[in-house]
Amino acid sequence: MNTCRECGKATNNPSFCSQKCAGTHNLRPYWDERTRQAKKDRKCPGCGGYKYYNSALCHDCFVRTRLEGQLDRTLEDATMNNGNARVKWAHVRSIARRYMELEGRLDKCEECEFDARVEVSHVRPISEFSPSALLREVNAQENMRALCPNHHTLHEMALSSRQSG
Repeated sequence: MNTCRECGKATNNPSFCSQKCAGTHNLRPYWDERTRQAKKDRKCPGCGGYKYYNSALCHDCFVRTRLEGQLDRTLEDATMNNGNARVKWAHVRSIARRYMELEGRLDKCEECEFDARVEVSHVRPISEFSPSALLREVNAQENMRALCPNHHTLHEMALSSRQSG
């Protein structure tokens, strides 16, 4: 009586007790190598962090790459030609918010450290930029601040009083 090379059971076969044990034993080197390769391939080339097996980059690097492409557009390309300024600049604001989230700057208000709700405020209003300005210039880190709704409103009021007076 022989013992199975895979599971150790007694068998009449010289090597394995079943086809399952034979297949498992014979394919182990292949699967081990494939597992090692898969783990090696799961590193993001951008930051070295974890990425999904079918993705080229991790989530943060993917978002950063897409944002970099958006920042090279002009303000005219990114605006919606609607009379309402809130709607007109919505896409520019959403890019600014994603950029600040990626940088980790939207966790609390820069004035009072309130953290329940934080908004992006442009120091120099979007409307003051020329239509040919790049979003990289409009949404530059030094032109954006993370403010709570109260301080954002105060900032907007100060800007409007400066423009009218």
